[in-house]
Amino acid sequence: MKPYIIVTIVMLLSFTCLMGCFSTTFLSNTGHEWTQVELDSYWDGFNDVWALDQNLKDRGYKYGNEPNDINMWADTPPTSIVTMSRGWANCTGWAQYFNDFIKYKKAKNIRIVDSFKVYFLKNDLKWHRFILFQIGEVRQVITDLEILPFNSEQEILDYWYNKGYAYQKVEETFYFGL
Repeated sequence: MKPYIIVTIVMLLSFTCLMGCFSTTFLSNTGHEWTQVELDSYWDGFNDVWALDQNLKDRGYKYGNEPNDINMWADTPPTSIVTMSRGWANCTGWAQYFNDFIKYKKAKNIRIVDSFKVYFLKNDLKWHRFILFQIGEVRQVITDLEILPFNSEQEILDYWYNKGYAYQKVEETFYFGL
């Protein structure tokens, strides 16, 4: 085999491992393929994001890198059924999961949040998505599987800016309605 082919293969494998693609993709599957009926039934058991978040953690769900984490523009969220079936998601996946849950509850006219925003932050090659939600005057962030309290939206953004993110974009804004 020619040396440049070997070097290319080694570089590609090294890059893939460094990105975490093999660290979580197949190692933490729940062993159960969820259906939409099962997901709806599961979500029916929760009327707040805190209880859902805690139950997911108690079941062993976690953060994990996606194979498409190589490029921020290719980072598309899995469906909530896929997330439940495999037991993990990246920040984009968890933001989509909780977004779907909140909208599912709204469709049933169950108000679990007054509003939420999905934020996209980036700096050079790093990016992150999270949900800022508000219930009354209480503001919190769902980031991966953590819920963090904050006093103001600016305090939340400063928290992420201090972690090295510089650009912000609100990808979606949702209000429960009056």
